[in-house]
Amino acid sequence: MSDIDNDDHSGAAVNGASRVKSVSLNFRGLAGNADEVGALLGVPASMSGNRGELVRPYVKTRLARSYALFSKEFPFEFPLNEMLPALVKSLGGEENILRIKGRVQPEFLEVNFDLPSRSAEASQDGFLSEEVIATASRLGVSIGFEFF
Repeated sequence: MSDIDNDDHSGAAVNGASRVKSVSLNFRGLAGNADEVGALLGVPASMSGNRGELVRPYVKTRLARSYALFSKEFPFEFPLNEMLPALVKSLGGEENILRIKGRVQPEFLEVNFDLPSRSAEASQDGFLSEEVIATASRLGVSIGFEFF
């Protein structure tokens, strides 16, 4: 049985759940309420949590930092180089994100790419252009890659 769970090879089954090619922007270490970020951006967070809340309802661990994560999914064939610009655009643009960042003052801002691994049937080559790297620099984000 293949670890790919659909015909277009855009998602892989991991622990029974399908993962899809995506990019996310995470405001971490917020001083205020995590919901404020989504309200200011005008876009609901894909995931969020406030310091002191339970990590999950069935565990006793509590969040050490508040966070608001905004994610955008893409079909397999969507170019890696265009993912961050598409996410930034969906959040109102670079200036809007910088304005919100200045207002909510997260400890840090991070971008994470969730991509098929080189060994997966759905792997794809890709690159980040100088322009995309410059955008990440202007936003003051760290960049991470996670592979499935």
